[in-house]
Amino acid sequence: MNYFLALSSGQISILIGLLILVVIPMLLAVIDILKSDFSDNDKSKWLLIVFFTNIFGVLMYYFYGRNEKNSFK
Repeated sequence: MNYFLALSSGQISILIGLLILVVIPMLLAVIDILKSDFSDNDKSKWLLIVFFTNIFGVLMYYFYGRNEKNSFK
């Protein structure tokens, strides 16, 4: 059975909108984590947090994790 077709167009657009609101910030956070330099195992820690806690992990990274990056001056 194809349950996806049982959804109305409004429900499908809400699902797509929610998917975009979750996936795009997660991808941006993962890209930023991979391109950044962290000390010790902080890069792995932040990747696991972002993957397993979804939007909460992304918010935690943007508020706390970005301050943990190594800066080269």
